[in-house]
Amino acid sequence: MQQENKPLSEKLSDAFWCAKLSYLTSIFEHLNKINTALQGKGKGIYECSSKINAFKTKLPLWKSRIAEINFVDFPTLDMFVKENSAVLVDEVIGNIQILITRYLDLLIILVIYSIWSVTFQKEQSSYLNENSWVMCPFTDGYTGNELLMDLRSDRHQKLTFTTMKYYDFWVKLWNMPEYKQLAEQALKCLVQFPCTYLCESGFSVLAHIKSPSRNSIHEIYSVMRLAIEQELNIKD
Repeated sequence: MQQENKPLSEKLSDAFWCAKLSYLTSIFEHLNKINTALQGKGKGIYECSSKINAFKTKLPLWKSRIAEINFVDFPTLDMFVKENSAVLVDEVIGNIQILITRYLDLLIILVIYSIWSVTFQKEQSSYLNENSWVMCPFTDGYTGNELLMDLRSDRHQKLTFTTMKYYDFWVKLWNMPEYKQLAEQALKCLVQFPCTYLCESGFSVLAHIKSPSRNSIHEIYSVMRLAIEQELNIKD
């Protein structure tokens, strides 16, 4: 690149610029990881809120480690600093530390005031905490629901709960008259949309089905449901 006089060759020989690039690589790995964790079928509001809250609590920890010139939370940057410790002077390390601290401060502000916090605000978090028995109906300490107390006394249902996912368990109870009311309370929590994944996947399916070569399809709803539905329950 230097022989061809490429402008980027000067950047690649700049240790501070390479350090910033290494940091961006690492921070985007973290962001992509949480973004992927929020996507997919079967992701409920409890799982997504836990992932988001965990990410929010990590940011101050990362910032405190950066203050100690510890880049372990950013693997690419950490590897770059260790491999180039002989040429990285204290001034460059100090500038990296200051820059990353500023970036993390901005990221913390964005997370606090972003759509994530609007979706999972304090009222919503309080609501999820009050209804945490939905995920653990037999082990949660909540005892303010008589219907839930009846369920906890049912050994057969307790055994059944250990053999299936909790949302499948509540759907099963919804078909049982003695637990239908309790199951409805649980399903009200579970049907909430924690992210826009399902909407985005729906638009993708629609764009694929309603293509220029198949624009004569009019009954689009049943076709979309068939494409989006995770499981088909076929009865004999």
